[in-house]
Amino acid sequence: MKKLFFSAVALVAFSSVSMANTIEIEELDISVDCNRVYSSTYIYARNQELTDAQATRVAFIAYDKCMGCEMTECSSK
Repeated sequence: MKKLFFSAVALVAFSSVSMANTIEIEELDISVDCNRVYSSTYIYARNQELTDAQATRVAFIAYDKCMGCEMTECSSK
């Protein structure tokens, strides 16, 4: 019986300690300019000696990823 009582007291004590440092964190609004992602990716791809068509394809894939699109539903088909 003493072990059960001690366990109950310990449970209450430790649960209140863990709840004491609870803080609320604001949600951050992080916006990304997907057009800038496209142009940066295109420029990087061209600097890596990809052709214009290859760089455009890679840039569209990056743009679609930025927009949250899947490959089958966006511009990079």
